Amino acid sequence: MLLSVVDPGSSMLREQLPGMLERMGLAGVSVEGRGERVFLVGDVATEKQFGALEQLVSTYGGTLVNLVQ
Repeated sequence: MLLSVVDPGSSMLREQLPGMLERMGLAGVSVEGRGERVFLVGDVATEKQFGALEQLVSTYGGTLVNLVQ
């Protein structure tokens, strides 16, 4: 399992998330920033991938929002 420490500020999160998603094998997910919020958008292939995203989102409170299907 890969552990990454990311600054919770939205600008740093927007910069660091694409690399984290790539390492997680989630190439179908992209990062979009709007104000103080960061959105994950796209598609995943499995429930396991969706669960991993939900776990990631839960660590960032309301800053990171999962819109992935």
